Amino acid sequence: MSLLNDDRWFDGQRRVRLLSVVVSHNGFTADYAGATTGGREAWAAQQTRLMDDTYRASTWNKLGFDLANSVVVTVDLGAVTLGASGWSNDCTGNNYELAGLAAASVGAATYANIDAVLYFHPSAGTAPCGVSGQCALGVLQNISKATIAPQFLELDRSNFQWHAGCYVRSQLTTGDDLANIATHEFGHHLGLGHAAGNDDFGRWSGQGTFAEIGDTGSVMGKGGQTRNRFSAPSRHWLGVLHTTSLVQSDHVGVRLRALSLGPDPSGQAWLAMVLACPSCTPAFSPNAGTAVDLRMWIALDDGFACNQDYNAASNQLECRAGPVVTLRLAYTIPSSNFGPTTEKWYWLKDNETYAWPSGGKALAVCSINAAAGSADVAVAQSADDAMARCIASIPSPMTPPPPASPPASPGTPLGQDSGSESLNIGAIVGAVVGGVCGALFVILAYWVWRKRKRRVEVVDASIQKS
Repeated sequence: MSLLNDDRWFDGQRRVRLLSVVVSHNGFTADYAGATTGGREAWAAQQTRLMDDTYRASTWNKLGFDLANSVVVTVDLGAVTLGASGWSNDCTGNNYELAGLAAASVGAATYANIDAVLYFHPSAGTAPCGVSGQCALGVLQNISKATIAPQFLELDRSNFQWHAGCYVRSQLTTGDDLANIATHEFGHHLGLGHAAGNDDFGRWSGQGTFAEIGDTGSVMGKGGQTRNRFSAPSRHWLGVLHTTSLVQSDHVGVRLRALSLGPDPSGQAWLAMVLACPSCTPAFSPNAGTAVDLRMWIALDDGFACNQDYNAASNQLECRAGPVVTLRLAYTIPSSNFGPTTEKWYWLKDNETYAWPSGGKALAVCSINAAAGSADVAVAQSADDAMARCIASIPSPMTPPPPASPPASPGTPLGQDSGSESLNIGAIVGAVVGGVCGALFVILAYWVWRKRKRRVEVVDASIQKS
């Protein structure tokens, strides 16, 4: 399974009709959602709206949720004995069992006009498991492929992964973190793996702890108190970032466009540079040795209030605001069946460099134009060489192919393009100008003839006088 192809691209926009099921059992309720049934259902509807905001913002409005046709229901399972129906009697098993019981209670008729299901479980209803939610790889992982029609519509509602495979069991109720858990878990349903990173030290260079969800700038990592966006490799997997916006060679000069701005309609900048990195080793050690299709994704990330950087002198994290050029390693783990797992390895500001740990390649950020939402970068075999190319005034950045030609204007008659209109107008103007010039020539010739005739008359008069 290649992580870099256009099989996942889809035209137009897609809106997911989400069924949100608020579950209670054995007297336990999802207290993080509210104190009453009405309050919890209103909160769940708000989660869908916030998820829609994140997905639309991260996909340039191509992927989101159908708010008008999404549904919220409450299911009270009453007294249940967990672990008695074949599931493991632990946190994960109990929560999937609860989702299955709630799905049976909801009934197949409710699923008829629904594209996906998300459950909100009581936090205290099961033993602690150290996670805020889980989501099995959904059937919807292939929804973006152009060969599947209609996209975002799984017809087999009997598939457990579809109707009972995604749940949330805790969520902060205030601040920007309000819907991060549901947004993250639904990303798994669409086939996305985790976003690892060094949440202890910001930019990873061997120190600190590299955690499985340590990318604090990605939906598939952990965001703390910030609303996150999807990274460039995740956007490609979701079907909204076409390869024509990606440069796949280490050209000397490349201009990157801020991810938040989307594809450049003028064709002057790329959204990401993607370089094969077969010698790269995942920093999250459990994935080392099992990862395949390793590629380094380089993009200009913006929209974050703070990028934390470790200051060794003060032994503290410092906030550095503004857009940054990020390097994320993306790969797949065949045994997981998920799409891209990513790792945020490093981020750079103006005049900073990063050398691949495996050697042989380095990136320099020549400049970042925050106002224009662009950055010029250079690639070479070493950090010094890459920066030297910046100092030596790198060539004009390699640019994407221009966008397709616009269609003829609506006013153009059938069978006649706008070019022929221009030719007709030109012919008319030429005829007018030619006529004027001809008239002037005739007048001039007449004036010269009259002048010569008068001179002859004067000479004749002089001869007669003499």
